[in-house]
Amino acid sequence: MNRGQACMAMLPHNPQTRLAGFPPSIDIRFPIWELILVRVLSRKAIREFADIHPEAIEPLAHWYLVTRRASWSSLADVRGDFGHADIAGKYTVFNIGGNNFRLIATIKYKWQVVYIRAILTHAEYDKGAWL
Repeated sequence: MNRGQACMAMLPHNPQTRLAGFPPSIDIRFPIWELILVRVLSRKAIREFADIHPEAIEPLAHWYLVTRRASWSSLADVRGDFGHADIAGKYTVFNIGGNNFRLIATIKYKWQVVYIRAILTHAEYDKGAWL
């Protein structure tokens, strides 16, 4: 039995299983993915940057929590949560930690996914090496 088959074996056999009190679109077999509105890829980038710059831990954690609970359909929605968000080519750039850091991401509004391209200090961002 491969890993996928093992995971499927743990699920209820009734495909109509639903969580009472929630809309029928919410399936209790996969609640974590359906209750988080935006997926953030990759948290690893946040951890690695925070290891090098410990002063960035709190502002990055704030950005992550706000982003994960957001429901954005355009840059205007993003700016509702982060007024400092700007477009740089195909990327959205967030000022993090009082303008000390930059988080560069691609946002796929249709799929509610944010891909972190890079997290940089202000000086690294100004050099443009991430382009």
